Amino acid sequence: MGTGAARFGETCLIFGALLSSDDFFSDLQMRQLPSGFEFRKKSKLVTEFPGVVHTDVLTWAWKCGGTEAQDPEVARAILERIHFTAGWKTGVRIRPVKKLVVELRRPSPEEWAMRSSMKGLEPLGIHDQVLPSSDIWIFGLAIIDERIPLTDSLTVVASSDDVRQIARFTAHLH
Repeated sequence: MGTGAARFGETCLIFGALLSSDDFFSDLQMRQLPSGFEFRKKSKLVTEFPGVVHTDVLTWAWKCGGTEAQDPEVARAILERIHFTAGWKTGVRIRPVKKLVVELRRPSPEEWAMRSSMKGLEPLGIHDQVLPSSDIWIFGLAIIDERIPLTDSLTVVASSDDVRQIARFTAHLH
């Protein structure tokens, strides 16, 4: 879905958003037809997103000007002030999702080890670094909605408590 960066005083943040929904996206195939896009899974026509779509926003908080992770209490205080909104985009029109549930957590070392790569964060220049799970925070977003066409795009915006947009992520399948 993309990456973003923000600064809060002496704390710098990098965000990388990843879209998932259990196994819904595995084996989902897209074809462009003269009439538009068509999606199939194991030859069955699929037209809508599942009722719950998950987005993980991986977040790394460090002391600006260096490579040392920010103190966890300082990082948590900053991260707890971040708010998320999400919407479905059709053309230029964006409508809010029916329900958005956000959970801030730290991954266990086992969960972090299972993540195959930091590909989503490569544009920010940290692809060569091995980040321990203790330096990572995850905003787990559950986007709950129904009857959303697969041709729509999902837009997620992270804002600070002073309503300043600090990151914007978009996912589209075509």
